[in-house]
Amino acid sequence: MNITEPLEEKSDQLVASFVPSFLRSLYVKNPGRKLGDPLHEDHAVILWIDVCNFSPLCSRLMKDPVSGVEKITGILNNHYDFLLKLITEYGGQTLFFAGDGLMSAWPGDIKTASESVQLAAVCAIKIIENRKTLNDKNELLSLHAILAMGPWQMAELEGIQGNRLVSFYGEVFSDLSLASKNKAPDHLLITNKALSFIGKELKSELVEYSTSILYDSPVKPNIRDVNSEDLSEEAVEKLKLYVPRTLTFPLNAEHLKWIGEIRPVTIVFVRLPNNGKDSASSLAQLRQSVDMARPLVQKYKGLLNQVWMDEKESNMLICFGPPPSAHIDNPLRSVRLGFEIHRLLKKAEIETSVGLS
Repeated sequence: MNITEPLEEKSDQLVASFVPSFLRSLYVKNPGRKLGDPLHEDHAVILWIDVCNFSPLCSRLMKDPVSGVEKITGILNNHYDFLLKLITEYGGQTLFFAGDGLMSAWPGDIKTASESVQLAAVCAIKIIENRKTLNDKNELLSLHAILAMGPWQMAELEGIQGNRLVSFYGEVFSDLSLASKNKAPDHLLITNKALSFIGKELKSELVEYSTSILYDSPVKPNIRDVNSEDLSEEAVEKLKLYVPRTLTFPLNAEHLKWIGEIRPVTIVFVRLPNNGKDSASSLAQLRQSVDMARPLVQKYKGLLNQVWMDEKESNMLICFGPPPSAHIDNPLRSVRLGFEIHRLLKKAEIETSVGLS
């Protein structure tokens, strides 16, 4: 008996946990799938949730140089633990985190749209009604929640040194972006297209941008059983390319705890406003921007850690500080990188804003 087998099995499970369920399922069905193979467009219900007034909350806590970061971390951990538990319970999948925001999805097709909208809506209202995380003033966190339904696709982008990045796009994200122009803290904003799939008898209020506020919770449908299938060795090796470069293989829980420390980091945010572009055009702009920024990130030995399209804009997040990008002059590297990326994108007539923290 090979005593390394249990360790390798646990490592494979941890690798899978860093990859969106939607992507994992593609490799379960087709272990020989080539990176970047085009995907057929399908439908999904997506739910965006973020914390209202999170920046002022961080500003207040960061006045405490000793424990401010730990307090912010504790608030976010409690908040996300609660969200992830309910999203999983109601059959959703986490797509990505963006600061204090989380994007989740209920993938399917037009035949399952009604059931998926019901599940996502029940989940969102449960999150709003049952939240317990408190801010520094001992008040419940206030939340924005937006639900949309429509066609979507997954895109794969080339990262640094062979790593792969994943982003999602499609009409559903364009609808979500429009709906986000409304503000309804601690209520569920739902696009009228999604609302049409769960009946007109539910109490709702029409607002702007083809959106409504949903006050009544739908009846919770039965959650479809999802068969857990094992990933082949070939599939696991390909999925490793999607795991952040901060991690090393084989993965184990103790190593993850060890690197889960609080350390000084410098972050470069590159934001690309959508400005009315459709989702496909926004993705094309994001892909072009990543291709242009990649050599510069390599030049300064940073980490191109994440790309995503949220309810307002397309984004790149570049890190200095986590291994293997820890340098004594991280702040200087990030400032120079930020200026070079901004100049390069401006020359290509790509509107952008670059921020550092």
